[in-house]
Amino acid sequence: MRYRWSSTGNDALIRMKQALEDALVSDKRMSLKAIAQQLGCTTAVLYKRFPDLSQAVVTRYRGERIDKEQIRQQLQDMLRSSEKMPSIREIARQRGYRLAILERNFPDLCKEIALRRRIELRKQHEERMTRISLEIHQTVMILHQQGMYPSSIQVGKQLNNSHILRPKKAREAWILALDELGYPTDHLKK
Repeated sequence: MRYRWSSTGNDALIRMKQALEDALVSDKRMSLKAIAQQLGCTTAVLYKRFPDLSQAVVTRYRGERIDKEQIRQQLQDMLRSSEKMPSIREIARQRGYRLAILERNFPDLCKEIALRRRIELRKQHEERMTRISLEIHQTVMILHQQGMYPSSIQVGKQLNNSHILRPKKAREAWILALDELGYPTDHLKK
């Protein structure tokens, strides 16, 4: 195919130019890739032979496909709402756009959304760690009242999660509860 289009004759060039011009005036939007497929060539061939027309087709196709003001309004409304903020990628997917379109056309709004999402995720993580720390503390107290040493293994068994003490804050909560009960913890604080 590359060979076929590398030495195109006037007839083929005329058809290419006509197809690009028709795409620009047509009511139906067509991507450059679709035009190239109809002609049996690649988009690179069209760009090489007719760079201005090819770029105009791409700009028209992309430009009419998105309503920038509508998207801007939607993003601003999302920032004003108190609902949980989805990721930029999720917003793009829900709206049927490529991520690059939002990032290229609305960089400031994307940064604000990403920042708010990070803050929300951090807050959720802190709330989860607070809840887990409380569960660990309560479990240590219960095991101690039952006359058992509240080891990390026992705490994990009681909470049905053998990895519960992996996060630093969870481990600190366990050590703090052991300290409260008077168990030696110097060897645990490494």
